[in-house]
Amino acid sequence: MKNYILNHKAGERAFALSGLIAVAASVMAIYTVTYSSPASAKYATCMPRISSEYKKHKHQSTAKQKARVNWRWKVRARGGVGSFNNWDNADHRVYSCKKSGNKWACLARATPCLPL
Repeated sequence: MKNYILNHKAGERAFALSGLIAVAASVMAIYTVTYSSPASAKYATCMPRISSEYKKHKHQSTAKQKARVNWRWKVRARGGVGSFNNWDNADHRVYSCKKSGNKWACLARATPCLPL
C-alpha cells in the first residue's frame, strides 16, 4: 500500500510538472507572436541604427538626398556592404529637417537591413 501511495504521488507530481511545462510553452509562444519585431518578418538581418550628419542645401529634397548619401557612407564605414547600404532596404527610415535662413539642414536615420 505504501508503494502505491508513493507511486501515485510521483505520478501526480509528473502530471503537475507536465502541465506547468505546457503553460510555460504557451506563454512563450504568445510572447513571441505578440512581441516579435515586424522587421524580423521582412529582413534576414539588421545592423544597429545609423544616423547621417546634417547636410545643407537650399532645397529640402536635395538636403535629404545628401543626408541619404552620407548615411550610406556611414553604413559602409561600419562594414555594411552590398544591400545593407541601400536606403530602400532599411527599416525605420526617418528624416529630420529644419530650415535656417534660406537653407535646409536634413539628417537621415535608419536601421540598415538585408532583405529576405
